[in-house]
Amino acid sequence: MSSKGSDLTKRKESVLTPRIEQETLLQELKDKIQRSAFDMRKFLEDEQTILVLIKTTEMISELRTSALSPKNYFELYSFLLNELRNVESYLDEQVKTGLSAQELYKVVQFTGQVIPRLYLLITAGSVLINTEEVPIKDILQDLNKMCRGIQHPTRGIFLRYYLTQMVKDKLPDITTQNSEMHGTVEDSINFIISNFIEMNKLWIRMQHQTPFGNLSEIGKKYVHTMLGKERTELGMLVGTNLSRLAQLEGVTVEIYSQNVLPLILHQIIDCNDKIAQEYLFVVMIQAFPDEFHLETLETLLKSLEELNPNVDIKEILQELMQRLVIYFKTNRAAENQEHKIFTTFSDSISRISQKKVLKQTDLLIILRCLLQIGFSLNLNRIDYVDYVFQSAFRLLNNEIIKQDDSNVVTQMIQEVIQSYNNVIVLIEIESFPHLTNLLPLAEQRKIANNLIENVLKSQTIIEEIEKLQRFFNLIQILLNHPINQNDLQFDSDFQKEQSALCKVIHFFYSDDIEKYFLIFQLLIKELNGTGKVRMKNYIFPLIFSGLKLAQKMRENERNKSEFSISFNQLFDSISTILENLINFFPEVAFKLFLQTAQAANKCRLEKVAYEMMLKAITIYGDVFSLRETQFKMLFSIISTLFTLNYIGNEYFSFLAVQCAIHSKKLVQPIHQAKAICCCSRFFYLQDSLIPTNSLENSQNQKRSIQFHDDKKLVGCLSKAIRIASSSIEFPVSLESLFEILDVCLIFFETQKTNINIEYINTLIELIIQVKEKNQSQPQVLFPQNSLVFINQMIRKFIKKKKGEKKEIYLEINFQKLKKTFN
Repeated sequence: MSSKGSDLTKRKESVLTPRIEQETLLQELKDKIQRSAFDMRKFLEDEQTILVLIKTTEMISELRTSALSPKNYFELYSFLLNELRNVESYLDEQVKTGLSAQELYKVVQFTGQVIPRLYLLITAGSVLINTEEVPIKDILQDLNKMCRGIQHPTRGIFLRYYLTQMVKDKLPDITTQNSEMHGTVEDSINFIISNFIEMNKLWIRMQHQTPFGNLSEIGKKYVHTMLGKERTELGMLVGTNLSRLAQLEGVTVEIYSQNVLPLILHQIIDCNDKIAQEYLFVVMIQAFPDEFHLETLETLLKSLEELNPNVDIKEILQELMQRLVIYFKTNRAAENQEHKIFTTFSDSISRISQKKVLKQTDLLIILRCLLQIGFSLNLNRIDYVDYVFQSAFRLLNNEIIKQDDSNVVTQMIQEVIQSYNNVIVLIEIESFPHLTNLLPLAEQRKIANNLIENVLKSQTIIEEIEKLQRFFNLIQILLNHPINQNDLQFDSDFQKEQSALCKVIHFFYSDDIEKYFLIFQLLIKELNGTGKVRMKNYIFPLIFSGLKLAQKMRENERNKSEFSISFNQLFDSISTILENLINFFPEVAFKLFLQTAQAANKCRLEKVAYEMMLKAITIYGDVFSLRETQFKMLFSIISTLFTLNYIGNEYFSFLAVQCAIHSKKLVQPIHQAKAICCCSRFFYLQDSLIPTNSLENSQNQKRSIQFHDDKKLVGCLSKAIRIASSSIEFPVSLESLFEILDVCLIFFETQKTNINIEYINTLIELIIQVKEKNQSQPQVLFPQNSLVFINQMIRKFIKKKKGEKKEIYLEINFQKLKKTFN
């Protein structure tokens, strides 16, 4: 070896070398290995075995350094490993051509330096195993024993890692011939576990190998942290043993539970090192099959209780439980012992939480994993969900809930909601509302919205009053939480959740009238006190729910089904709700009173229909009589009144007169004329055939409204004519007069009113006068549809009539009217 190389190995051995010096040193060592490797490859080509071994010894000698950090040492080892594999291949070929593997194994033991000697011994041992000249068991025991000569943590752990790599494909297994020469699976197990134990001891000692010198406390802490991180990364070298052990086909569940697991757990527990216990437990869980863990579940969980108090139990349990969740979903072998499995986990978690100081968030994460275990075992066991929720509630009750805790609980609850596509199941979980109420308002709103979305998506009907009450308890936050209308996000988020809540109300009903009425009463109770902002949204689905109930009651009445609820009870409840709404949203109340009147009419409740119409008219008179929308609102009343075909003459007459009175009070004359003309139709209604529901004997029943008042009819039309001809500007007045003429012709055709030919011709003369009066205004465009309208009347009342009727209509001055507009 050169003096320069000798100086490198004699440097002060410290892992506290600055980064630049570490990089420089690493590169120098790599250069030395590369130079020796170059010479070695030349000797390989020349098949000079002794010189090959000498140059290999020079390369391996660089691994004697203690000046490199574990991370840089690993890089140096990896750089050298490729060259060592070339040497192994060369020696293997030489043995096949006559070189004695046993002599080679003896020769390399005369190497002067310990590190090169052991690396060469492992390489020669690997070649010797291939020859099958010596029992594999003896070679493995010898190599394992020889490696104990290196007790330096870094050098020793990499040496044993090299041993693991060189023999991993040569270990006896169930597929190999079971003989003294070839060895048995037990030999492989003993070798791997022994190597694992020794490597773990070296790995743990690695944390104590660094002198801190004159560093400050902050410097020592920093270096300790960095070394701890590098040491953790080297855990993979130790874990390789467990991975190889799990790959042995001869390791059955019985062998694992009786011989393998006890030894592994004893070493992991006995080392009492936080980093080692955390890493090796996770590697063991990942390496061995899930069936093995399921068979040894109690042993595995009990061992967690004996670990170092600082070990992160949460990570270990989470890894184990998540693996088993996947296993249970794809393998139903655990069905017969599902309760035992869940109980084993729950009892273990309970014991661990009592013995060890765990963070609240960690415990909640563990409970969430337990919940997933319950789902994967049997989704129908809601008692598993209830147990987890109760445990979380006991943990959080009377505690200040941190944001991390809140997030975990919210995720837990959301997983439950998504897993059960039926809100009926969810409301059976007793501890659901208790746990939800512990969360911040924002999280409660999120969960409530998820519940509503669940109902809408699954279209679940809730028809039991007790279950509906529980549902409202779960979404109560949406009904009473404070509203900040100044928040920019308020409008979109609030309206979305209110819209969803309005939709979900339609899923609360029953075919049983008694139950449906109780549901409606509960809806009133829960929604009626939610404030005016929310009530404006809820009022429509709430009222229509009541009207839907009225329709069902009517159907049951036709079928002669008995029920104790009266129509008056129902409509009194609806009326009370709407009356409370008048002061806040009169327009909404107005529209719903009209809707309710129509519903009452369909149920043949003439008094109820009359009262609802009267209330709508009262609202109009008190609120809308001076507004721009008065004409539109009044026409809503008029059109609704026309649909009430089961209301009595007395009630109808009063309501018709009220409509006519309010028509005269409209602000704009054009609106007055239109409304009064329309009201004239109230005072002569033809007989009508009212089609009944198909449930009712499938026959039509004739119902005649005996209401005919010529005086009021003619009075309305005359009033409309006066307003149209004198108070409305041309040409709008002409259009209005044509509309009145059309109505007069309808009444004239019945031949039962005082609207006669003289009355109609007088109106026609008035139309002609209005037109001729404005003939001198060239800038005025006469209505283009006037002539079209006249021609339509001629075709309807003259050309299509026959006999006496045609003669009567010929007396009407249609031709004179037509000539005026040609």
